[in-house]
Amino acid sequence: METPGKYLSQRAPGREHLPLYPKGFIAIRIVQLVLAVVVLGLTAYGVSQLAFDGDILSLFSALATLITCIYIIVAEFGAPALYNYWAVLSLDIFLVVFWLISFALLAAEIAPYASGYCTYYYCYSLSSAEKTYFAILAAAAGLGGAEFLAFLVSLVIHSVMLHRHRNAGLHCNPITSTSQPNPAVASAKVPASAEKPVEYSQGQPYPLQNLPAQGYTQQSNTVQNQSQAYPQQPYASSQQQYYPHQVPQQTPSPLSAQVTGGAVQQSGVENTRKDAESTYGHGAPENTQGPYETSGQPVQRPAQ
Repeated sequence: METPGKYLSQRAPGREHLPLYPKGFIAIRIVQLVLAVVVLGLTAYGVSQLAFDGDILSLFSALATLITCIYIIVAEFGAPALYNYWAVLSLDIFLVVFWLISFALLAAEIAPYASGYCTYYYCYSLSSAEKTYFAILAAAAGLGGAEFLAFLVSLVIHSVMLHRHRNAGLHCNPITSTSQPNPAVASAKVPASAEKPVEYSQGQPYPLQNLPAQGYTQQSNTVQNQSQAYPQQPYASSQQQYYPHQVPQQTPSPLSAQVTGGAVQQSGVENTRKDAESTYGHGAPENTQGPYETSGQPVQRPAQ
């Protein structure tokens, strides 16, 4: 048994998903294809003469083998991307089962007519045409058995190599399709990553976002300060002027003067002034209310 390291060292780019088969394994696939073509021709002639279930089932198995062998050979040597070892394993199992049924049923149905056939009263030997027909169906049954053995061998070899392939860590897809990026795609993705905006953390917000808010706050504060700088006296006076319950102040007219304490004092001052003018002449001071007058009554000055 090969070690996993030796198994991996023999891989080629783009063929990592193909199990390593022993030399000459492709010959088994070619033999399967050739036998399928021969069985297809033999069973087609048998169906054209006399159709029955064993012959028809062998015809179907030959067609399925033909399609399967072409797919395996082309996928393994022409287009490795189409190869899938799970599909190959399933097809091998399918054809092993169908070839076993096909050749066994066909052989069981033609065996009683090998030496001839009998009725209730007579037995008849086969004619030359009937012998030819019997020989063709017998050959188809024998080749069907060979196909069964060929697919049984291919199934065993494929299963063993698939087990080693899986133990080596390889899968059903080529590694190059997923591990090696395309340089053109990688270069095309560089500008997209360069245009990615810088992300800021929650603790440090983007500094330009606060500028409009600060300007608006300063502007509102300026308008508020200007509104406070204007005096509110006109507004207050207008309120006093248009207050509905305010009674306007009445000013006394000259004709209806009211006697108040100030008026009595003023009349006393006038009398004192007249007395001073009559006593001292016109040289008396105008303001006679001084230290020589108290309580609105004149006081005589001492003699000089």
